Amino acid sequence: MPGCAFGDAFGIGWFLSKVGNAWLVSHGGSTHGQEANLAFVPEHDWALVIPTNSSPGGMALNEVATKRVLAAFTGLVREEARPVSARPPELAPYTGEYGTRAMRCLVTAGEEGGFTFTISDQPELHALHLFGRWLPRIAT
Repeated sequence: MPGCAFGDAFGIGWFLSKVGNAWLVSHGGSTHGQEANLAFVPEHDWALVIPTNSSPGGMALNEVATKRVLAAFTGLVREEARPVSARPPELAPYTGEYGTRAMRCLVTAGEEGGFTFTISDQPELHALHLFGRWLPRIAT
């Protein structure tokens, strides 16, 4: 993907998670009011697609549903992520402003550790919204 949000090219990136002795391969997506997730485990010939019209809770719903259905049909149990402690100097290299054409994210580190993420849409993205419908692309 050459740095565009809704532009000329897109390459799917797969999230790979080791669950037991198998790989959980997944990718999700979202837009206003909708969340979706595709997950599969090739070693178990298992796949799950979850589209929802639920936001902001759709991502959490998809995560819980994927975890439960995965366990029920494959016996694979996905472990909960555990937080890792780090001191502010160790976090400093990750702070800053990150962005795409669609959004920007300001990452700051607290004095006691931990990150704060402030996410906002780029102003140009709002210019695309017209009478409740998205235009196909930014005119250049």
